[in-house]
Amino acid sequence: MEHLRFAAVPLLPFTFLLCVGMLLFLQSAQSRPISVPEVPAYHALDVASSLRETDTAAGGAEYKRETKPRRSPWSVEVVHRDALLLKNAANATASYERRLKEKLRREAVRVRGLERQIERTLTLNKDPVNRYENVAEVDADFGGEVVSGMEQGSGEYFTRIGVGTPTREQYMVLDTGSDVAWIQCEPCRECYSQADPIFNPSYSASFSTVGCDSAVCSQLDAYDCHSGGCLYEASYGDGSYSTGSFATETLTFGTTSVANVAIGCGHKNVGLFIGAAGLLGLGAGALSFPNQIGTQTGHTFSYCLVDRESDSSGPLQFGPKSVPVGSIFTPLEKNPHLPTFYYLSVTAISISAIACVWSFVEREFG
Repeated sequence: MEHLRFAAVPLLPFTFLLCVGMLLFLQSAQSRPISVPEVPAYHALDVASSLRETDTAAGGAEYKRETKPRRSPWSVEVVHRDALLLKNAANATASYERRLKEKLRREAVRVRGLERQIERTLTLNKDPVNRYENVAEVDADFGGEVVSGMEQGSGEYFTRIGVGTPTREQYMVLDTGSDVAWIQCEPCRECYSQADPIFNPSYSASFSTVGCDSAVCSQLDAYDCHSGGCLYEASYGDGSYSTGSFATETLTFGTTSVANVAIGCGHKNVGLFIGAAGLLGLGAGALSFPNQIGTQTGHTFSYCLVDRESDSSGPLQFGPKSVPVGSIFTPLEKNPHLPTFYYLSVTAISISAIACVWSFVEREFG
């Protein structure tokens, strides 16, 4: 029997390989539990039993009847990137082997990126200088469905939301490891190919640029000014980046719209984002989407990630109703040097009653 026990060592986030229907609940680092009972300092997770229950629940009609009434009115669907790949006739014959190799390649890039971020954090602890000093210059409840899409070229899971007024639907990469939300915008200095028409802010009545002297602009990790307007740069561990104007815009999830969301309007976008219109940052930092709408949702959200081989979708939901019935909770840790990430404390891992032994350096966040 496999057990995980959580306690005081930070675990950096990673791209999850999940079985069909596994539901992951995340709560923002700034949040407080909403109507959640007190929990012990740690919880032993029987992985084998959980996987069996998940497999049974995901395929049963009873599961569907129980969860459907709990769907938040602010909800969108989440799909895996492979599902979008296979919908394209040109890629319909893509073999499982090819998709698995691509997945492993993306995972390797992700791990290298996390290693670089850890190195920067350790350096920052000793010498608290701006970690972006070498960055190049830069010119109520709701939710949705989570989908998968290999055709998109970046990120493992995608959702479809409306942007602007009138709303224009766009596929967005979901990323719990970053904060800034952004989309590709006209006019493009350098843009990649995406599934939907590139967003033109001049056609949106709700688009408004952010001033360089605004508090929102100063919350960006890397920003610049041009003609009084705020410019942003969002960079990622694999070398990808997006730069452009920082603005506020209306985002729509199903039938629910959220006004004045701070997002990037990317005029130069480079990297593995092909297919998606942009990225929805779900990190724990101040500018992440969950924290921007935190007063309405209690900084709470959840999502269900479908299997990589599935063409179905799962929900992305915000607010108290997003908390699944019978959920198990464990405390999240905070790291002031990298506030974007969600951290768990792990005390032990055992497989078939045999404790795994590994070496680690215990560090205090401070």
